[in-house]
Amino acid sequence: MPSKSPAQTLLEKADKKVNSSTNWFSSSSTKFEEAGDLYQQAANSFKLEKLFREAGDAFAKEAECREKCKETNDAANAWWNAAKAYKRGFPDRALIGYHRHSILYRSGFSSN
Repeated sequence: MPSKSPAQTLLEKADKKVNSSTNWFSSSSTKFEEAGDLYQQAANSFKLEKLFREAGDAFAKEAECREKCKETNDAANAWWNAAKAYKRGFPDRALIGYHRHSILYRSGFSSN
């Protein structure tokens, strides 16, 4: 069995973080912030490996985490990064990323 790539390991950590329960000393916002950071790292690693669909998927998951934390600017940037990754062979997904970015941008991108 081939070993996991660093990107895959980061993605699994992020998934685990998102699916974990919060305890008395942490908030769900913190959980999603940490997961968002891990998804971003995974996405950048996938980009280095030239796995653009996986990079786009990880950036999209990062964006969803940022939205849950009400981090509008960061969510918009993550959707933009997802669209740029998807642009390399997955134009239908790129359109979704650009659309989500524009919605956040119009709804108050600079309000945070």
